[in-house]
Amino acid sequence: MNLFFAPPRRGRLSVALPLSSPLVKGTGPSLSCKLSQVLRAAAAFRVSELMWVDDINDESKRRKVRLMIDYALSPPYSKRYFPLTPDLSNAALMDPIQVPTHPDRAVPVEGEVRLGVKSGNRVDFGVGKRFKKEPGLYVVTDSLRLKFRPVKDLVYLGPRVKFLKFQELIKLPGLVLGSRSCGNPLLDSDRLVEIFEREGLTLFLGPPQGGLLKESGWRGLCYNFLPEQGVKDVRTEEALWASLSILNVILQ
Repeated sequence: MNLFFAPPRRGRLSVALPLSSPLVKGTGPSLSCKLSQVLRAAAAFRVSELMWVDDINDESKRRKVRLMIDYALSPPYSKRYFPLTPDLSNAALMDPIQVPTHPDRAVPVEGEVRLGVKSGNRVDFGVGKRFKKEPGLYVVTDSLRLKFRPVKDLVYLGPRVKFLKFQELIKLPGLVLGSRSCGNPLLDSDRLVEIFEREGLTLFLGPPQGGLLKESGWRGLCYNFLPEQGVKDVRTEEALWASLSILNVILQ
């Protein structure tokens, strides 16, 4: 059986999206499906951080988005520990994220990395029994006797999630804005690689609500990651896949 292994990126690649985005304006099934697309894109390109710019000051929206993302990024065997709340009523519609710590079987394999999830005073590895260990990342050393050894930073776990204000965002190092009115990133690839290696990159898609970007007077890196687009409006989730595809090639 082949093991799936994906290391974390050597540098920081973050994505920032406004909380006012149409991505998260919906409710129920619509919100679950759109969040799922964002998480699949972020995980596929090993994004380090998924940042939500709180430009609407909506605590209930922050709480719901956070809970749904935490649920989606948790291993399949740990989802049973989430409380049954209305905020998760449509979580089953979200596509599996399938990062290395999301096994598709209960039987472990030597060399496989699993996340030990806290369950009472023990941890659960999804193998049918719980163990007296600390929560964290472990590698399977013996699948027959169910032996696990703790490891650190061995595989990609999915993006960390954080919420921040717009004024905090524009102070971040390596901020890159995606916009159809800007230039070609491929013509500036050396500069992007140099910034990524030195301080990391943050890709910001979708202007925040209320003209905050224009009012801030921000002047920084701006690129069109989908030149000569064939549709009038590119949705945020579509722009995310396109932008990360380009950056993934540049940053290899």
